[in-house]
Amino acid sequence: MARFSLIPKTTSSSRTSRRSRSSLRKGAQLLDDMLAVQPPRWELADRIKEAEHTCDQLTHGILHRLHQTFITPFDREDIHALARSLDDVMDAIDCSRRVSCGSTSSSTSGQARGSCRPSSFSRPRS
Repeated sequence: MARFSLIPKTTSSSRTSRRSRSSLRKGAQLLDDMLAVQPPRWELADRIKEAEHTCDQLTHGILHRLHQTFITPFDREDIHALARSLDDVMDAIDCSRRVSCGSTSSSTSGQARGSCRPSSFSRPRS
């Protein structure tokens, strides 16, 4: 049986939200640093990939807790949309890294990755 909480544990949610924003800032700064010079600093590509992976894990954690919490501090759909939007931004940063490195179809582990076309990212609702 799934466990859920009637009262949200804001300390955990706030901490995860801060970590997600921090990971996103780190990824953006690394991409900027990587592409700021010619030739690009390719050694930063792996750190961008790590930041994207961390952001994915945090997003999954936020969505998992969202589904286990009965009462949320904000509208459930808004929390979901914000988490997905932050993840989409980090995915776009990672996509930029992959395009810059010339590898848009696969990761270093050989697993197929998502497309880097803008249409592959979710569009905001009007």
